[in-house]
Amino acid sequence: MTLETAYLEISAVVYLGFAFLFLFLHLKQRSKFLKYFAIAWRVEAFRLAFYLTRSSGIQFSNGWFALPDILYLLVTWLLLSASASFVGHQRLSRPCLGLYFGLSIPLILGNYFLLKPNMILMAGQKGPPEIFYAIFSNLLVMFLPGGIACLWAMIWFFDYWKRTQMPGVLMVVLFFFLRGLDSLSLPVQWYFSYFPAGSYLTRLLETLGLSVGIVVVSLNKQRAGTVIGRDNLSIKLANSCSQPSQEMR
Repeated sequence: MTLETAYLEISAVVYLGFAFLFLFLHLKQRSKFLKYFAIAWRVEAFRLAFYLTRSSGIQFSNGWFALPDILYLLVTWLLLSASASFVGHQRLSRPCLGLYFGLSIPLILGNYFLLKPNMILMAGQKGPPEIFYAIFSNLLVMFLPGGIACLWAMIWFFDYWKRTQMPGVLMVVLFFFLRGLDSLSLPVQWYFSYFPAGSYLTRLLETLGLSVGIVVVSLNKQRAGTVIGRDNLSIKLANSCSQPSQEMR
């Protein structure tokens, strides 16, 4: 088993495990934040499982390899939408969303269908320049907006932390920052054929850290909402008890 295969297997299990945990918490809290993260993490688990088929010797046509790349666009939108929902921002602009998918999907599909069969390169493999640059352009389309979205979400959560001082939010800020930097570095790594040995472990830790942070902040927000609801109920009861005494006077 190669290091890449081990990373894909462990990461797929981590994504899937936390996806079901998010779904369980969503059923209790009815939170869009958790719902979107549960979907995003299940999609990520599917993407990694798809790449594992290549390690198992299963061959697909070029068109099928466009599927996990297009699904990453969905993950980017889900993460940004989930973050906006948590911090109370308005919904994302639909025209911008349509432009994002409308420009990205044709480019990804075009690159894969123009390649020769069985000429999809993996990290560290060498091939003809046209294949190299086709994959490089796909990485730009996927990970440049993906990295920017993570950094954008980081800014939202940091602003939320300044307003609320909620425990666990800084953890989400940190791992969104690391995930954003890692996403932005992937096209650069491909272009210079530089693939650090510890990058797989770093990405796994990013996923674990962000997932744990999501659980912590969702539970803290639920607890804060419960305390506020209890305080409001106490105030209402106190007001209702004070009214009869005032009438007797």
